Amino acid sequence: MEVMDLDHDCFLVKLDNEQDYFKALTDGPWTIFDHYILVQQWSPRFKTSDPLPKKMIVWVQLPA
Repeated sequence: MEVMDLDHDCFLVKLDNEQDYFKALTDGPWTIFDHYILVQQWSPRFKTSDPLPKKMIVWVQLPA
């Protein structure tokens, strides 16, 4: 696995294993230090300066 720090709190992660790649894309939600991260497939049109999504569908589980 390779991680590249991009601008604006964005990171590019290269996974060597295809199984890990699909797990990273589909098995979320993912958190790092109690912060949710947005994982998306690479696109050549991606720009770190683009604004973050204003709306997002999330799954929330509340403790009983």
